[in-house]
Amino acid sequence: MPAVPLSLHRTHQELVFTSGLLGPEPDGTFSPSFGRQMELALETLETCLASAGASLQSVLKTTVFIVDRGDFPEMNEIYERRFPQPWPARSTIVTDLTLPDLLFEIEAIAYRVDG
Repeated sequence: MPAVPLSLHRTHQELVFTSGLLGPEPDGTFSPSFGRQMELALETLETCLASAGASLQSVLKTTVFIVDRGDFPEMNEIYERRFPQPWPARSTIVTDLTLPDLLFEIEAIAYRVDG
């Protein structure tokens, strides 16, 4: 995927705002499995948050984009397993994404736990 003009995250005081994060395989391709894409995107989210001094525990709000509303139950199962309670506030949008192989994208707002 070509470079695009954005930051993976930006901070302002104690808040962390992430861009929409994807779940590519190590070789840059995307699995046809919704669950695999979501798991990899959440790993990317964890890494991004950690680099900003935040964590999944400190996520206040997410916006999730999915291509197929039929993936909603699997999304909820993975989300419930990966995010600790109290769960973040969430909006879920069913839409096309920027590349044809994309099935999942997530952005988050969190607070910095280390300062």
